[in-house]
Amino acid sequence: MKNCKLIVTDLDGTLLRNDKSISDFTLETLEECRRRGILIAFATARPVRGVVAIKEVFEPDILINHNGAVFRHKEEQVSLGIDQEQLVAMLEKIFTTFPDAEVGIESDDIFYANYDVTKNWPNEPYMMTEANFTEHEIKYADKILVSLSDEVKKLNLCLSDDCYLEIADGFMGMIMSKQATKWGAITSICDTLGINQSEVVCFGDDNNDISMLKGCAIGVAVANANQAVLEIAEEVTLSNEADGVAKWIREFIL
Repeated sequence: MKNCKLIVTDLDGTLLRNDKSISDFTLETLEECRRRGILIAFATARPVRGVVAIKEVFEPDILINHNGAVFRHKEEQVSLGIDQEQLVAMLEKIFTTFPDAEVGIESDDIFYANYDVTKNWPNEPYMMTEANFTEHEIKYADKILVSLSDEVKKLNLCLSDDCYLEIADGFMGMIMSKQATKWGAITSICDTLGINQSEVVCFGDDNNDISMLKGCAIGVAVANANQAVLEIAEEVTLSNEADGVAKWIREFIL
């Protein structure tokens, strides 16, 4: 693909190796893209604070966090989250349906939670709250996270009309505004920069990558992607452990 102007890649399970590092080969590949005028975007479910270490190794041109609820290009940052009215209504439904639900709320780069989140994400900073979140007046949420194991799909019953549910790792439900998707953030940025979707290549491995893999010119899944992603991807490259993203870029773009 010789007309590529923007490469968008998920981080965990896609660009990053299993130990969360980036190989020298991948870094050299990204730098070569930049020298040729191709923009690099990281699109991740991670919060802004969760990519600080990665940005010290490679600073992307565009950063998309919380699956599209927050994105930044240069000095412009856009937030597309859940307002307070929707948040309160959904929390009430969640705790009525699942009284012991383990819930976390991402708001303004602070993670509020009613349980010990380090059992899922060691060393993750968070603010412990009461079980039903009544002690904090949270006015806005980038996303709501609910850990429910086998019952996670039932969270669809608790959603407001303006929100949707993504499931990660088979047990973690992520509730976000329908405006907040990776592809939605990408199209907004492309409109600003004058880039056509036919000039965009995306890489991913999990359900939250499907929207961008289907929307761009070529959606590439890494070999370790889940089955749903492998089925919709136009192409499949090597795994994240084998520098699949960088090797595909070298062969088909550079």
